[in-house]
Amino acid sequence: MKAVKIDVEKQDIYEIEFEGGLDAIYRIIGNGCDCFECPITFPSENNLGNGLYCDGEILFRVHDIKGGFQLDSWDSPIMNNAMIVGTDSDGYDVDHDIHIEDLKKQINWIKVR
Repeated sequence: MKAVKIDVEKQDIYEIEFEGGLDAIYRIIGNGCDCFECPITFPSENNLGNGLYCDGEILFRVHDIKGGFQLDSWDSPIMNNAMIVGTDSDGYDVDHDIHIEDLKKQINWIKVR
């Protein structure tokens, strides 16, 4: 299925193929992620919504932080890579329907030393 990767090291947002499953989520987020959360949802035209998956324990592993990002409308940043995937009415992952170019216009990158 189609997902979106928010890559803090490349400071880029792009579409990826996502085969589903926990191992794939951990691999896509990377940087030692083995627990993810979905703190943000985006509206959808075609499914229940689009969820942003990110490392749920990154602040316990500050040595793994490679960067972060924040959208204009957010109060707090997300640290490290994230992915966005659509969700159907049964809670299963499906193709996203995010407009990537619109997302790129709203993002602010955070660099770490």
